[in-house]
Amino acid sequence: MKKNIFFLFLFTSILVNAQSYVLSGKVVDENKEPLVGATVFVSNLTKGTSTNSDGKFQLKLPKGTHKIEVSYLGFRTGFFNQKIQKNETIVVELFSDLSKLDEVLVSAVRVKSDAPVTHSN
Repeated sequence: MKKNIFFLFLFTSILVNAQSYVLSGKVVDENKEPLVGATVFVSNLTKGTSTNSDGKFQLKLPKGTHKIEVSYLGFRTGFFNQKIQKNETIVVELFSDLSKLDEVLVSAVRVKSDAPVTHSN
C-alpha cells in the first residue's frame, strides 16, 4: 500500500511540474495592421510558429520565463522576455526598418534571335 501511495504521489508531482500553457497573440505594425506570416520564435526552446492571415499565433509553452523573438521582412526584429504562469494573450508591435538601397540595373543582350540564352557585354 505504501508503494502505491508513493508512486501515486510521484506521478501527480510529475504532472504538476510538466504543465504547459498557451501563449497566443497578434503581430501588428505601427498602424495596427496585422502582419501575415511573421515568425514568432522561442529561442530557449528552439520552438516557433508563424502568424495566420489575421496576424495571430499560438504557442504551447511550459511554465517559466521565455525569450521570444518576433521577425518580419522589412521590419526590425523584436526581442522580449515573457513570463508564463497561465494562458497569456499579447500584442506585439513591430516597427518598419527603413533602409535606402542603391538602384539596381539589369540588362542583357541576346546573341541570336533564336538562341535561348543571353549574355552581357
